[in-house]
Amino acid sequence: MKSRAFWMVQIGGWLAFVVALVVPWLGAFPLPRMLWNKLPLIVTGFAVTLALRFAYRRFLQRGAPIWLLAVAGVAASWIGSFLYFGIALYRSTVRAQALAHEARLEALRTCADADGGLRDCARRAGDPGLRGGGGGLPAQAHRRRAVWPGAGSGPQSPERAR
Repeated sequence: MKSRAFWMVQIGGWLAFVVALVVPWLGAFPLPRMLWNKLPLIVTGFAVTLALRFAYRRFLQRGAPIWLLAVAGVAASWIGSFLYFGIALYRSTVRAQALAHEARLEALRTCADADGGLRDCARRAGDPGLRGGGGGLPAQAHRRRAVWPGAGSGPQSPERAR
């Protein structure tokens, strides 16, 4: 009887999850495409919850208290969450760096095509790879720093003047 109840809850819960994933997007995407895209997530989740059933059953048969299983489940959820978001953050950071690098290269190509000289473009762009320094600021910005407020010239705030 317990087995039948588990399977009803397992299948019913995952069907509800599928409905929650698909319903908000109905009309925006074709249903077969949505289901195909969500299939790896659904299959993985179903398999993990099935594996947890066998693991919890084994721990209970060995006499582990139920509160310990609950604490272990919460701890595993936190660890899995940190891993998931850590990997996602790493991947998005790597992708952002690659896009920024591509944008810099495209800007240099465009500048070189317009002006005819890559070194001149690199000097103006402050590209440390081609110029040997610059910190990424355009060369004109280095010269303008002295006139920025609080940079050593011009009127200062009354608090700083005292």
